[in-house]
Amino acid sequence: MASNLETLNNFLDTINKPNDAAWQHYHDVDYLLTLFCDDIENRPFVGITLRGPQFTNRANIRTLFIQLLKTTFPDMAWKPANDLRMTDGNTIAVEVDVTGTQQAAWFQDKFKSLPLSQIDEDTVNRLAPNNNRMCLPACMVFTFDGHYKIQQLAIYIDRYRIMDELAPREWTNIRLPEKTHPQIHPGTGVAGATECTSAHGKKITITIEC
Repeated sequence: MASNLETLNNFLDTINKPNDAAWQHYHDVDYLLTLFCDDIENRPFVGITLRGPQFTNRANIRTLFIQLLKTTFPDMAWKPANDLRMTDGNTIAVEVDVTGTQQAAWFQDKFKSLPLSQIDEDTVNRLAPNNNRMCLPACMVFTFDGHYKIQQLAIYIDRYRIMDELAPREWTNIRLPEKTHPQIHPGTGVAGATECTSAHGKKITITIEC
């Protein structure tokens, strides 16, 4: 690769170009891995911010993209919402529209991550083919090493909106990832947060105890 931007464009082309005769790498996981740096401690790294899941090193990243692009959402696309590329040194952020039709359950093994893993295979099959498609905005933040390879990809996405679009209408609640909000300690002035969540919306209450 000759630049960080070229690597980024090749990554997005691999996600987004199913019918382009000039691009032979559509959803090619092995090719995607060539865009990432070699394993060095906890790099490369791909993670959904705020409670994960997180995938460190190339073997785990390969597992992620096989599940994402081959198994759960084989028609997934990350279409850039505009031409804006927010760049700061070796970091580039891209606003995208994420689309995909859920055709299999998300991770149910050691990589299981809520709330999406709550939708099991039977539920996916029951909703198919008309009620299991998502379309939502997201921000992808790529950080590159000095050789134009991706060393970190941080994904900012509303996982609760994913559930609002994919979960059955009759579901009354969803299971949340482990909470990381600080607890409220009376008299200390520490703020805390509590969550009250249904399958089709989330309410967060912020309390400040003085």
